Amino acid sequence: MPERTYTDAQVREILRRAVEQGTNTGGLGREDLIAAAGDVGIAPEAVDAAIVALETESELSEELAKLQRERRHDLASSFSTWAIVNAGLFGIDWATGGGWWFYWPLSTWGIALLLRLKGELFANRAGDRKAAERRVQLRHRQREREQAEARRERARKQRQDSSGLEGVIERGVEELLGAAARRIAGVRVDGGHETEENEPSAEPGARERARGRRR
Repeated sequence: MPERTYTDAQVREILRRAVEQGTNTGGLGREDLIAAAGDVGIAPEAVDAAIVALETESELSEELAKLQRERRHDLASSFSTWAIVNAGLFGIDWATGGGWWFYWPLSTWGIALLLRLKGELFANRAGDRKAAERRVQLRHRQREREQAEARRERARKQRQDSSGLEGVIERGVEELLGAAARRIAGVRVDGGHETEENEPSAEPGARERARGRRR
């Protein structure tokens, strides 16, 4: 009986259910994921692409939540400032008398805050997502610049270390050559002294031979 084959959709559903029911792995690394995917015929490139997509989506979701929290915090801070300032204006208006006027800044500022609240409650999620994507891209560029700078710094230190080693070697070679040159010069000087010492002893014999030839 031939072995049954499953479609891609069935494979995904089987694996999803197996993971939901299944095993507590305690977490897997990239190599473990690639090995497990290879057992079911998934290419390592597909696993890498899925990891990158998952990490990007996770980072985007975190950035989107952070953006929304920042906007809510700004809105709450604006309402607090509005309440404190207008309470002070009310006190000034009450103390000075001469007709009430505090409600004009109160109502004008309040309308602007209500419009901001409306924009927060009915926010454009697509616009928020684009803003979060821009933030993520800027962070990625900053991270790439920092990594490139770190690589340049490591390369510079390696060049400095190598040039320092080369300098030590070069100085050592120069010292060896200098010592050899001094040794050779010393030998030559010693040979010259020996020649000068032998010349006086040879001079009397030469004079006697010269006198014999003249006779």
